[in-house]
Amino acid sequence: MKVYEIKVKVYLLEKLFAEDALGKIAYYIDSTLTKSEVWSAFHSKNEFKLYTFNNLYPLSSNKVYEADRNYTFIVRTVDPNLANYFNEHLGGQRTKEFVGLNVDIRIVPKKKIYKLHTLTPVIIKTDNGYWRNSMTLEEYEERLKVNIIKKYNQFMEKKVDEDFTLYTHLLFKNSVPIKCPVKGVHLLGDKIEIEVGTSDLAQEFAYFLLGVSLGEMGSRGYGYLNYVWY
Repeated sequence: MKVYEIKVKVYLLEKLFAEDALGKIAYYIDSTLTKSEVWSAFHSKNEFKLYTFNNLYPLSSNKVYEADRNYTFIVRTVDPNLANYFNEHLGGQRTKEFVGLNVDIRIVPKKKIYKLHTLTPVIIKTDNGYWRNSMTLEEYEERLKVNIIKKYNQFMEKKVDEDFTLYTHLLFKNSVPIKCPVKGVHLLGDKIEIEVGTSDLAQEFAYFLLGVSLGEMGSRGYGYLNYVWY
């Protein structure tokens, strides 16, 4: 398994508020996928998409991306075919907000990971909205684990041993829930830091998560992770 990282440089055509940027990037990626019959079907399929992306950078101090400037965002995936498609087409895409300029692809080195921390909020959806309204911390952690296992099983096309401990410590970095705009509504999420377990399976999952995100809505840019190696 390899995690592919595609760095996309874009030219911004109009001013964009930071809170709206993930949605505009998602549309940029979606519109690239729908140019291909094969990848359009993939986009419409009800399954984990196994890619994720971060927000535009650099960000100005007033949380506004100014027009007529170049910005960069990063897409990651564990799917080599999808990585190749993104590498070939993301740089040539154009939307109302962005003109693609170029891309650069690399494989994230597989080294022992000490910590993972989210650059975009982790989302766990429930019937009662924000998870703290209806779930205990233990239930929340179980949902995170189940989500990881489902993604991994889909990618590997086999069931993995579910008896594992991914992390030894979990820290919430926000004091109040973070508003996350998704398709015209606001969901609530959290910024999280975890210390990864040292077992082979924990390290395997930690590396895998770099390409698919932690939690739900990864293909909308949520749960995107950065890492600290030992």
